[in-house]
Amino acid sequence: PSTSLRTGIIRILTLKKSPKTDMTENSEDKIICDCTGTRRSKILELIKRGETTLERIEDITGANTGCGSCDAAIQTLLDEQTNDA
Repeated sequence: PSTSLRTGIIRILTLKKSPKTDMTENSEDKIICDCTGTRRSKILELIKRGETTLERIEDITGANTGCGSCDAAIQTLLDEQTNDA
């Protein structure tokens, strides 16, 4: 299989073995990008470091470069965090 498919399969298997975590909307452990496993906490960390564009978050994490369904969630975090600054 392709590298991204293999990575996705490994991530799914890893998540199935992981203990359950709080996945509420504001949970730090909430996975924002299912394709890469990028968590809310990672995106918040990047925003605090000054990465304030969707493109930079994509470049650093790979989030939103698979199926693209997490773009709104990432943009919402960016908007919320940069408007609070």
